[in-house]
Amino acid sequence: MGGKDVAKIVIAPDGVKLSKAPGMGNPEPPVRGKVSGWTKAVARRNNDFLMAVDGAALVDQGEPYAVSLTFGRAEIVSPDGLFNVREMFFRRLRRMGLIRLHWLVEFQGDGVPHLHMLLYLPGAGQEGAIRGHWLDVAGWSGARASGQHVVSVNHLRGWKQYLGKHGIRGVHHYQRQMPEGWEEPGRMWGKLGQWPTRTLELECDQETFFRFRRALRSYRIAAARKALREAKPADAGKARRSLVFARNCLREPREDGSPRATLRGVNQWVPEAVTMRLAIELSERPEAMVRDWADRARPLPRNGVKG
Repeated sequence: MGGKDVAKIVIAPDGVKLSKAPGMGNPEPPVRGKVSGWTKAVARRNNDFLMAVDGAALVDQGEPYAVSLTFGRAEIVSPDGLFNVREMFFRRLRRMGLIRLHWLVEFQGDGVPHLHMLLYLPGAGQEGAIRGHWLDVAGWSGARASGQHVVSVNHLRGWKQYLGKHGIRGVHHYQRQMPEGWEEPGRMWGKLGQWPTRTLELECDQETFFRFRRALRSYRIAAARKALREAKPADAGKARRSLVFARNCLREPREDGSPRATLRGVNQWVPEAVTMRLAIELSERPEAMVRDWADRARPLPRNGVKG
């Protein structure tokens, strides 16, 4: 079976990726140059990392905090200013016993940067100290306590998905645009400490790829319908748009046809139990081929779950 006839499935603790004919792209991709802000590739790497974080392995491994930090508008914040403040803040967190941290930067409509973080510290009740350290290092910009949000995380998957959505929104969103003077903004996201991650990589045949996509779309539509039923009146419009997007997630958005639609991959936040169940059900079809990606050089078996 040639490369054009196979697809790749990557199952992570909180998401799944499907790609058609992996390895058929540019065999000599360009070397990364200077960081120029959020791009599709940068956003994808951020999202992939967050999906792969193994939340079960983080139980009893410190207290998680969800953090959103903003600068003030009394002074203009430059790329160097952001970098220096961020590094000073991280040094203070290390003195608090920082265990691990994930961060990303975005920009408000007027170009002021702000940071989102997921960080782990040794104990609970550290919200005030975290907020205080930020105000100490960013106070020169006019940052105020009311603009800083620090809470203990009760739902790790939900906060990871919140961070991940910043990586899957269109790159032309205003929060991705570089303000004047930010032509070389530095890194858009990063991590500190040890983060347990894992993925299961599978190879499948073409028909299983298409069936898996359709099954994931059905799951996404069902989840969107449930969210719409449970949505508050103020959130109903957003829930309806999510349902429309779920229904159309496999369609090619271009007006001049859909020759690429059959090749469209999937990158969705789906619980691992759901994707594993779907993979097992699809692989049990007599004509299906599903096996470990590392075994793809071996002769292709044709029946049942392999790998």
